[in-house]
Amino acid sequence: MTFFNDNAANFIQHISLLLEMLGFFLTYVELFKKEWVIAFESRVKKVHEKVSLKKRARLGFIKFTTLAAPLLILVIARPESFTIQIIIGAIILGLIYFYDFVVVSMTLLIDFLNRLTNGRVAGSVGLLLVSLGMLGEVYQVLNIYF
Repeated sequence: MTFFNDNAANFIQHISLLLEMLGFFLTYVELFKKEWVIAFESRVKKVHEKVSLKKRARLGFIKFTTLAAPLLILVIARPESFTIQIIIGAIILGLIYFYDFVVVSMTLLIDFLNRLTNGRVAGSVGLLLVSLGMLGEVYQVLNIYF
């Protein structure tokens, strides 16, 4: 198995196209549809205010103490009858923390882009998505030669 293969290239091509189309759409909206941008940014700001990092940190600690601590106790005790419950609890805990990771990452990204572009978040997110799509295109070209 190599890093450059046709199956991965086909998958990355589809993802890259989707990212580029979405990025160009957001950039177009930023340039030509100001009323859409105002509505989009007001929604982003409302969500951002609800999901501040301090609230996330407090909720993360509460989730850890209420979910992870009993799960860790079960793992340490290792009763044979609780193996299914341990697996289900670990999956649920993993999904909750993955969701938190995505929300906190997007919050930090929106903060950074807001400071970088003086409040023009839609266009900068669009350009970021186009850049990620272009990385997929670079992979396509490297796949041709390697």
